Amino acid sequence: MIGRGAVSNPFLAEEIATGAVAGDRAAHLRAWHEDIHQSYREVLYGPAHVLDKMKEIWSYLGLSCPGDKKRIERLSRVKTLADYEAAAAAILRNQPVICGSVPGR
Repeated sequence: MIGRGAVSNPFLAEEIATGAVAGDRAAHLRAWHEDIHQSYREVLYGPAHVLDKMKEIWSYLGLSCPGDKKRIERLSRVKTLADYEAAAAAILRNQPVICGSVPGR
C-alpha cells in the first residue's frame, strides 16, 4: 500500500524521513510528474500506453488535489497524449501546492 500512497503523495518519503518537505513543493511536483512522464515515453511503446499509465497515476494523485476535481475528471477523459499534456499542465499550473499533499492536512 505504500506504493499507492507514494503516487498520491510524491512527498511521502521525505515527510516520513524529515517530518516536512524542503524547498518548493510546486516545482518538486512538476519535476516528479515530468520525470515519470518522460520515463514512460522512453519505455512504453506508443502514445496510447503512455496515456493509459499517466491517467492511472492521476487517479491516485487526484485524491490529493481536491480543488481540481473538474480538471482531473477532464484529464481522465482525454484521448490523445497532446490533450493529456495540456490537461496535466493546467492542473499543475493552477493548484500545484495542494496536489501531492496528504488529504485532510
